[in-house]
Amino acid sequence: MLNDLVLFNQFAEKLGNRYAASVCIAKLSRQYSRNLPGPVIESKLAHWVLTGQDPDKLHIKPRRDPDVEFMEDLLCYVDDVQVCNEVRSCYKMSILNRHLIYSCNTNLSKYQQERVSIILRMCWYSFTGGD
Repeated sequence: MLNDLVLFNQFAEKLGNRYAASVCIAKLSRQYSRNLPGPVIESKLAHWVLTGQDPDKLHIKPRRDPDVEFMEDLLCYVDDVQVCNEVRSCYKMSILNRHLIYSCNTNLSKYQQERVSIILRMCWYSFTGGD
């Protein structure tokens, strides 16, 4: 079985220039990464270019929105599952409507509704920058 260095040397010989081969592999790697559902390590993409073997599905992590990551990081400290679910649903509705929307579930207590509004405001103002 050939390793990547041998394959790279063969590729460079075809092009006649090692620098041009590395630039070509980098461009092809970037093109391949655009069609994947998440980021992949550059070495896996270069291996894909050289060998034609797709990267393992385990190495592809789904792309995450940084604002959603902030909200999830904040919600990991909240013990109440109902509050977390309500914050997520209100946040999604607010994003879709482009303004802050509170639509608290009537099954929540007054205390839980207040927690939802506080956490939702924290997430929303971190997303919009205070506007």
